[in-house]
Amino acid sequence: LLDAAASGDTAAVQDLLNDEANANFKTVSKQTPLLVSAKNGHTDVVGILLDRNADMEATDKSSLTALLHAVKNGHQGIVELLLERNADTEATDKSSLTALLHAVKKGHQRIVEFLLERNADTEATDEFSVTALLHAVKNGDQGIVKLLLERNADMEATDNFNFTLLHCAIDGGHEGIVKLLLERNASIESKAGSEDAPVPLPLALRKGHTAIAKILIEHGADANAKCSGNTPLSLAADMGYAALIPMLLDKGADFNDKDYFDQTPLHRAAYRGDAAVVDELSKRLGRVDIADKYGKTPLHHAIDSKNMETLASTQGWAEGDATINLKITRGSTALHLAAYKGRMEVVRLLLANGASPSIRDNSGRTPLYYARDAIYVEIAALLEAAEAREVLGGLHEGRWLIGYGG
Repeated sequence: LLDAAASGDTAAVQDLLNDEANANFKTVSKQTPLLVSAKNGHTDVVGILLDRNADMEATDKSSLTALLHAVKNGHQGIVELLLERNADTEATDKSSLTALLHAVKKGHQRIVEFLLERNADTEATDEFSVTALLHAVKNGDQGIVKLLLERNADMEATDNFNFTLLHCAIDGGHEGIVKLLLERNASIESKAGSEDAPVPLPLALRKGHTAIAKILIEHGADANAKCSGNTPLSLAADMGYAALIPMLLDKGADFNDKDYFDQTPLHRAAYRGDAAVVDELSKRLGRVDIADKYGKTPLHHAIDSKNMETLASTQGWAEGDATINLKITRGSTALHLAAYKGRMEVVRLLLANGASPSIRDNSGRTPLYYARDAIYVEIAALLEAAEAREVLGGLHEGRWLIGYGG
């Protein structure tokens, strides 16, 4: 009988039952004819066995009932048949999974509907305390999420990492589900776990889900919410999301906020060599002379980035102030750094925008010393000529002042 039920041989099953075979026969591994036929999707055999009073609640060694097997394997007809016979929808297997949890995890939306119509418990949890709604959100199954929300499934549920539904949707990049949850007033500032855990907006940025980040910003997410010392603006700058910069600034993001390294968003964009982000940030006229913990301004980081477009953007809005000659660690200016690294184009750009070639660092050395020391002949010649022009210009100015005074 077990073999006939497993293979779906309806005639053989019927004949064996007529010959008084036991419909509830159980093997050593706890398999019954109903269990194997439900598992293998043989609807007619299941119907015959149920008519012969086969035990619907018998379980195998994994504690799976016929309904759980049918749900797990997506056998819709058998699920309907068992539900019509009032099979227990709250029975659980060894992983504490109910029929609804199995259906949600497998993405069987029609079966989910059947179970909800039978008032299956939407708040039942698996061995990790994860609800059906959490599973649906994590799987990105928008249809099932909508079904469960319509049944008022708990929106405050969290997983074993204390991630909320919104965190899970963002983590998986499920934009449609994020919108659904926000429409249901999901908390946009809730933290996941520890005090330093991410709130939704920084999480979206860290995961690279810019469309979701935009949605969160439009829904009023805190533009200055920190995660591990990083604000949304610093994350956007660090990851090159130029389009989000003006949105965050319009929402009050702090241009000059510093991270653990005392770097502003502009430092990070300049270091990455991201001219587009530097341009967006520069439009808001934040301070450009702020030094990080290493004594570097955004200009110095732009030189390090080896991106001339970024450097040009940085220098373009630094022109006319003292930033270009600002000293960093060991008294070096941007020109010292460019000469030391052998960056001819950078040296030209800095000199053209007012960098002084005669400033000495803490060792008493001008940029020319470093160019000569590294045998950067062309740079050395350029700096030597610039020094001469600066000295000559100073002499002319001195003569004018002497003449004016006399």
